[in-house]
Amino acid sequence: MPSQRTVDIRSVNPSRLPVASDAAANAPGGRYSRAAWAYLAANVPLVVVIYLLPHYHVYLWGLLGVGSAGAVVTGVVRNRPAHPIAWLCVALALTTFASGDITYDVETEFFHQVNPFPSVADIFYLATVPLVAVGLIMMVRARRRREGDTGATLDALIITSGCAVLSWIYLIQPYVHAKNITLFSEVVSIFYPLGDILILGVLVRLVFGGGIRNPSVRLLAIGAVGLLVADCIYGWIQLHGSWRVDGPTDMGWVLFYVLWGAAALHPSMRELTVEQPLRPRRLNPGTLVCLSLTSLIAPLWLVWRDVDGAPRDGGMLASASVVVFVLVILRLTGLASAQASNARREQALRSFSERLVSATERSDVWAAAVDAVLAIGAAGVTGCIVADKARLGEEIVAATWPELVGATVEITDLGGHGARNGEGASNSDRRAVSVIAGGTVAPAPQAPMWTQLRLPARQGAFEKVVLAHDRAVPLDLRSILDAIAAQLTLALGRVDAARAVYVARNERRFHSMVQHSSDLITLLDAERRVMYQSPAVAAVLGRSPASLLGHPLNDLVHPDDLLAVHAQLTKVLDGRRGACVGFECRLANSEGQWLTVDVAATNLIDEPDVGAIVLNSRDVTERRALEGELKRQAFHDTLTGLANRALFLDRLSHAMDRGDRTRDPVAVLFLDIDDFKTVNDSLGHPAGDLLLVAVAGRLRAATRPGDTVARFGGDEFAVLVESGTMPQAAE
Repeated sequence: MPSQRTVDIRSVNPSRLPVASDAAANAPGGRYSRAAWAYLAANVPLVVVIYLLPHYHVYLWGLLGVGSAGAVVTGVVRNRPAHPIAWLCVALALTTFASGDITYDVETEFFHQVNPFPSVADIFYLATVPLVAVGLIMMVRARRRREGDTGATLDALIITSGCAVLSWIYLIQPYVHAKNITLFSEVVSIFYPLGDILILGVLVRLVFGGGIRNPSVRLLAIGAVGLLVADCIYGWIQLHGSWRVDGPTDMGWVLFYVLWGAAALHPSMRELTVEQPLRPRRLNPGTLVCLSLTSLIAPLWLVWRDVDGAPRDGGMLASASVVVFVLVILRLTGLASAQASNARREQALRSFSERLVSATERSDVWAAAVDAVLAIGAAGVTGCIVADKARLGEEIVAATWPELVGATVEITDLGGHGARNGEGASNSDRRAVSVIAGGTVAPAPQAPMWTQLRLPARQGAFEKVVLAHDRAVPLDLRSILDAIAAQLTLALGRVDAARAVYVARNERRFHSMVQHSSDLITLLDAERRVMYQSPAVAAVLGRSPASLLGHPLNDLVHPDDLLAVHAQLTKVLDGRRGACVGFECRLANSEGQWLTVDVAATNLIDEPDVGAIVLNSRDVTERRALEGELKRQAFHDTLTGLANRALFLDRLSHAMDRGDRTRDPVAVLFLDIDDFKTVNDSLGHPAGDLLLVAVAGRLRAATRPGDTVARFGGDEFAVLVESGTMPQAAE
């Protein structure tokens, strides 16, 4: 047991974005986390035996400690973290702690020393503190390598300062004023609670840095709390009572050993040494209560000191109150700065929305977007460019740097590098930007990273919005960029619709061209009656335009397509002016045949010069028939008409998947024709083809409708039997 322990871009490539481990492997209930839970379960009987067999305490307790260090090493080998040094420090810390326990037990059990202090065991105990602190600090720094989290650091310092006051009052101060111990013993005794304060501060910083959602962090936190609580109870007992081995206090150190070993075995331990994306951190009620209580410990104790009439420790309590006050002021300053930044972003987004409403051209929309990206004041964002598709690459149509407008750049997709960002998605928005004619894209002191803003795909839109930044994009900025993208899409749709209406108004000038068009142009009134029909209807449907005027469109539409056509036209009418939808339907020609036409319907009912629903239709009957024939040929044998290898394998895959779910058996029969080569050689290939066709017909006749008969090639056939009792169904 422990001793006295109170413990210029020609090719600008963005640097690597945050990488996170696979979410499926990190799932707490996933198969990769079983080692951690198995380790926890294995230690339960060991702890029970430790309490039931106190005579073997030195051996069993040593096994518990050494096993914990071994579990950490096993976890490092098994899970392969990006930076294993942090976890190796944890393994060394557990080793030194276990060495201290073993040394202490040997001194008391075999050398019959009574609570030896100071002793050799204290060397191991004191060495544990810096190893634990270094390991946890390396985890904190690895998760926030590019930028620190000042708010989390200040919160950790505030809580640690408050707890340090309690440690001073109940654990440190009694040793400072003790008269019956040597100076060396006094110094060693004070080092234990100071070490616990250091561990507490680093642990709170790790938890407040967004790590509490990680299962390994939770295990580390609970184990560390057990260590700190056990140390404090042990120190209190040493000051006011008599220490006894195998008491309930030992459970705190048991939690420390067992849970830290399990934390290393859990696959989520990889995330503790991988850089994570910056997430907006908000103070929840629990954190506020914790910060409030710990910040009031020193001043309240100072007041209680005067009420109780005990004048001791006034200077220390006053100093602690000043430190906590300064930390709270710094924290409030950061919160005020964040609030001001949010207000600026709201104003920037409001101004951006107003500019979008008044925009009449696409260039106005893009200029507003470029200005808004900088106006939101995101840390690390240096600029933005909008590039449109050009003959030699991408032409910049708007940019933070006006001198670059009109320049031609090449935007390369870097999403195929296999890296994953902090949300678990692939870095498909990473880009490299280079000027084709040379020059500099961004006048930044270092090569910026480039991230493309994701805009919903729109027909005829080829613009790309690329953000320049010199650090990882925080998650809160990504949500703002998504909102900007949504507004951009709406604004561009409105501008494009206005342009379409303008073009429709000028169509009157090209009436003669419409008359000779091969496509059908139909105008419908609000009741879906034909107001105008272009002359092309005579060539396509064999009907005269005059014969259709005043008749409902339903007279031409196939009965099976009436509901779909009605729904599409209703959707157009319910939409705004210029709303357009596309659909296909079948129309009857003069001979009663049904032709498949591709229709684009545009709502110009409110357009004064048109006042109708405009249907642009094109006969695609032959194209659809050709597509169907090509599809059939792609999956069927041209000679026998049976399924080919591709279709057979596709149906086999679906059948096996379905069988896995329903437990239905699946059988595959492979057949070939004996001496088929003799038939070809003696009677010729035409006779062989006839034989293949005959065999195919017999196989079809011998199988059920739900079975699949395929020709693999040559004289090879296969039959897929998907249901029934096997092997009788196959036979």
